[in-house]
Amino acid sequence: MSHFFIFLLFLVSSVEPTTKFHIGGELYCDYDKEFRYQVILFEWDPWDANDALDTTYVRKAYKLGKYTVEGEDSSDGLWLFDDGNFELLLRVIHTCSPHEGHPHRTYDVYLGSYANIDGRTYTYTYTVNITNMGASGKDTVFGPHRFSGAVDLDGFMEDDNLEYNY
Repeated sequence: MSHFFIFLLFLVSSVEPTTKFHIGGELYCDYDKEFRYQVILFEWDPWDANDALDTTYVRKAYKLGKYTVEGEDSSDGLWLFDDGNFELLLRVIHTCSPHEGHPHRTYDVYLGSYANIDGRTYTYTYTVNITNMGASGKDTVFGPHRFSGAVDLDGFMEDDNLEYNY
């Protein structure tokens, strides 16, 4: 009887399928200037809080910046709305605009829908032109999508903890 109970407990507590994402690429800035950027990978949920899967450090680049974000997820949000797919969103916070310094811009790029398949790893490369793209201003980080895991931009323009990408 105790073996049956242990087996039943194992079945009930079995692990949900885990899907992994490896997203990388380049960000183009058409202006002849240095710019700063940070990239965040979200699993977008229209009915639930969005999951921040990974983020880069704030980086500095000249015309071309590179990024890599990786994450994994096992649930598409509330069970009632779980369609078995992950909707990925790339958020790019950057200073590639004609203005120097603040305000930065926040640009959301929808990457598509990916099936939740246990053990599956999706690896994709995306090139994004961020030239003057996205909403302007500090409050856009908490903007219309109300993402969970919002980024703290205090010190975004400072050189501390900055990765250089040339």
